[in-house]
Parts: sequence; C-alpha cells; structure tokens
Amino acid sequence: MPPVRASKFILLTCLFVQGLAARTAAQEPAKKPEQLEKAKPAQPSPADKVIRITIHPKAIEAKDLEKPLLPPCAEMSSGNAMLDYFRGMSYEYSGVRQWTRELEEKKVKWLEMPLDELKPDELRGGGAAVYLMIDGSRKTYADMGYLERVKKGGANTLLGEISALRQTNRDLRLFTRSEILKKRYDTALDMIRAGLAAPRHLSAQYGNINLLIAAAMANETVASMHDWVSRPDTMNLYWPLTQLPRPLLHTDKLLEGELLMYENGIGSHSAAELKTVMTEKDALDFFLSQMRLFVVDGVLFEAPNAPEWIDAVRPFVDKLHPLAVENLKKSGVAEAELNAMTKAQVCAIFHRQIFLSQMRRYGRWFPFDSWVAIREIGRERQSKTTLDGVDLVSLPKFEFEGKEIDVFNSELPDKFAMSITLTKARLETKLNVVSLIELLRDYAADHPELPESTDTLTRYPANLTDHFTGKPVRYRRIDATTATIEAGPPEGMPGVDLQNHLRYEIRLTK
Repeated sequence: MPPVRASKFILLTCLFVQGLAARTAAQEPAKKPEQLEKAKPAQPSPADKVIRITIHPKAIEAKDLEKPLLPPCAEMSSGNAMLDYFRGMSYEYSGVRQWTRELEEKKVKWLEMPLDELKPDELRGGGAAVYLMIDGSRKTYADMGYLERVKKGGANTLLGEISALRQTNRDLRLFTRSEILKKRYDTALDMIRAGLAAPRHLSAQYGNINLLIAAAMANETVASMHDWVSRPDTMNLYWPLTQLPRPLLHTDKLLEGELLMYENGIGSHSAAELKTVMTEKDALDFFLSQMRLFVVDGVLFEAPNAPEWIDAVRPFVDKLHPLAVENLKKSGVAEAELNAMTKAQVCAIFHRQIFLSQMRRYGRWFPFDSWVAIREIGRERQSKTTLDGVDLVSLPKFEFEGKEIDVFNSELPDKFAMSITLTKARLETKLNVVSLIELLRDYAADHPELPESTDTLTRYPANLTDHFTGKPVRYRRIDATTATIEAGPPEGMPGVDLQNHLRYEIRLTK
C-alpha cells in the first residue's frame, strides 16, 4: 500500500475527492426514461447494510474472567512493541514475496464471507508477521519515534509503516477466523487480544492518523468477536468485555500531537523559520501555499504558485496587514518583531495563529464523552464569527477571478474534530453491542426465547450506551428467535452522515 502521509494531506485529499465527485454529479445531464430502465439498480447505502449474527445459548460464568481481552500480566514483558511490529513489516516476514493480485482479491473475499462458508485450510496471509504482532502486543509500551519525526517534518512527515501494520492486522483477522473454525479457541483468543492491544499501542503515538488507523484495526477485531459469539461452544465474553479499558483507544494526547505537527511545519517553513529573514517574494509564495490548508464549501482550496496567483495575493496582503498587526499585538507579539518582518510574513503568522486556534477550539472536546463532543462541535460550527477575540467577519476575503474566498473560516478543523469523535463513538458503541449480544446468549441459556426488552436483562449490569447519542442502543424483538439492534446519531445531525448508523440482526439457534 502507498505510504500514509500526515493527517493534513489525507483529510484534505478525502475532502477534495468528495467535493470533486459532488461537482461531477451535479454537472451530469438528466437521464432519459429509456436510460433509467437500463441503469443498474442502486447499491445499498451504508445505512442499509445489516450485520447478521446467529447466536447460541451460553451462560456467563465467573471463570470467564480468567481469559481477558487484552494480554494478561503473566504474558507481558518489558519492551517496545514497535520493534516486533516493524520486524513483521519487513520483506522477510511480511509475506510480500508471496503477494499476488489474485491472493489479495481472495483475502478480501475471505474477510467478507460468512464464517461457515470458509475453508480454514485455504486461508493464507503473512503468517510470520501475525505472530510477531502477537509478540508485540504483549510488550509494556510502544514508541515509533513519532514525536522526533514530526518535530523535523511537520505536516510533511511520512508514516508509511502504519499502512503495513493495518495490512498485518487484516492477516491477523484471517488467522483468527481460521482458528475459530478449527475450534482452537485459545489461539483465536490470543489473536483477538493482539487485535485490541496493537490498536491501543498505535493510538498512543499522538496525531489523528494514528488514531484513525488504530480504530480501523480495532473494528476489524470486533468483527472477529462477531465470529466468536456465533459459535455454539465458545465462552461468553461478557466478563472480559467489562474489564476492557474504556475508551479503548488513547485520545488524551491527540490534540497536543496534532498541534505539534502543524506548528512544526505548514507549507515549507516551521513556526520559528517564519520569523527569519525572508524576501517578499518568498513570503508571498509561502503565504499562498499555507492558504491551501483551507477547505471552502467542502472543496480543497488549491492555489498553484503561478504568477497570476501571486499578483492576486499582493492586494490581499495589503488589506490584511493592518488587521494582522493589530491582532498579533493583542496576542503578545512585540511591535519591533512585527516591524522586522515583511507584510506577507506578518499575514502568514496571523493566518497560522487563526488556524491553530480553530484546531484548539474544536479539539478541546476530545476528552469528553463522544455524544457530548458531537453536540458541542456541532454548536461551535454555528458560531464561526469570532475566535479568541478576533472578529472573523471583518477580515478581508481573498479575491481571484471574480470569486471571494474566505480563507479564515476553514472547514478542516471542525471536520477533523468531528471525524475523530465519530470514529471513537462508532468503536465504543460496537463494543457495547457485543456485550449486549453476550447478555442475550446468557439469557437464552435459561429461557426458550429472546427477551421482550433489555429491561429483562437484570442478572448482570448492562452497558447499553449508544455513544453517538448518550442513550441506550435500540433493541427490538421481532419474534421469539429474532431481534434487531440499532445505534447511531439522529437523522439530520449536522456533520454526521448515514455511514455512522449501525444495524444488527440477531437470530437465536438452540
């Protein structure tokens, strides 16, 4: 897989592609009736996709506590997990020598197929890398050198190994499915542990891209739990699930790590380098490149360093400079320091200050429960007129080819904050759904049918929180052996699309 760039480039690219797709769709001519008849049926949206799980009765037992879902202390050893993870990514261990397009296509198929349709002996992947990942998951800490790298590279830091780790995690899921089919449940449980411990290690590395990839890995492991609970002779995971740290992934250093990235390099200059001697032309070039960070109406503002763009930046700088000086003085920048810089340098520093303030404004909600953060980030979006005492409305617009571009009201910081919060909510809700399924298995051990409502599940405490709303997940019994579970944000919530809705169909088999 291609190397993963720092978070700025990944998110901006996604936004740009989404905007381009939207514009392309809007420009397509209306189809004629005969064309509509020949058109292929629409593919189901993410909201239409249902996770179907067949369960068997299995009582919750006290001895289940002996098998936690993270590596137990008795198996842990001191050391850096990343050394094992990196070894698994190497040419010798990763299985890249056996890679073929045909094998990759088979892996995708094996991951999506119902468990009973798989032939375990056919499943293949990077075997050595998988076992090195298990070894790494049993280490006490993980350090990939992220801080040192981002201090040097800023937003241009390359993080290619994260993609390789996710690929290993996919192979781990294949191996887990195989072990469950072969009824080697102790080995399968070791793999599930690794599939939760490795994402925790990765999420502790600072920066949003680490957390997003970690969440994707953990979600794949939750899918392995779905395989687990569908077997008639697997232990009940209720007690092991209650012992998991929640939230599962680390978010306490996320904002700090992301700010460090931007402070140490937007465009081609660090914050310190911005104040060094720079020609007016270089300063204009930099200011223009820095403004590319901004997303306008859902589309990346892409400004090439062409002469006509530079000519357009000059009058914008002239308008902005007095306001930039005034606001930077209020924030504590010395007048002598401002006088020693070009107008474009002053504007670039002010522009960066606004951007970082926006990142803090939305990112400050990360430590809160997801449903609180979703609500507050939505409210912040409705009040973009002032920021840390700066009247954003009074700032001039960048004019080019008859268009006015508000480069001080970026959509990037709030989209970044909302994507992180929704990712966290999705994973935590999925874990709660698995816990509810295990309570249903326990209930079925003493009753011939599924309960009418979750209020009947009184034997053990139930964590039913839907982390999108803060309310319980929606359980509905269809008949004696069928029920649905739904979770997700209310329809129409700003900044939240349907792909965050979760739908499950549970079937009980005796």
